[in-house]
Amino acid sequence: MGIPRPVPRWLAVCAASGLLAAGLAACSSGSGSTSASGKIHLTYALWDPNEEVGYKKSIAVFEKAHPDITVSVVQVPYPNYQQKLQAEFTSGTGPDIFWVNTPWLSTWIKDGLLTNLAPDIAKAHINMSQ
Repeated sequence: MGIPRPVPRWLAVCAASGLLAAGLAACSSGSGSTSASGKIHLTYALWDPNEEVGYKKSIAVFEKAHPDITVSVVQVPYPNYQQKLQAEFTSGTGPDIFWVNTPWLSTWIKDGLLTNLAPDIAKAHINMSQ
């Protein structure tokens, strides 16, 4: 394991923007979990434990800027990742945010496991160009 690199500001901003968009979309689409106090909890799945460190740093920056949103990272080993996520999506318990390997993308779209967030993002008036 190498020395952790600092998280570039642009990465933190991109991650925060993406998490915010996903969080807002999750609130409007029934994903994620919202407590009676209005706090939102999102789950973020990925397969690379080396990348997890950097994402957790970016998530910490995001959570500080958005104290009503918390994010849990779930690391699933790559050999099990597609099967586990597909089963979770099918049962309605999949993560709110996740990495996807390009070859799986078309299958998950075809099977109706992915939702186009563009209408929710537009409805929430989120500027994705930042």
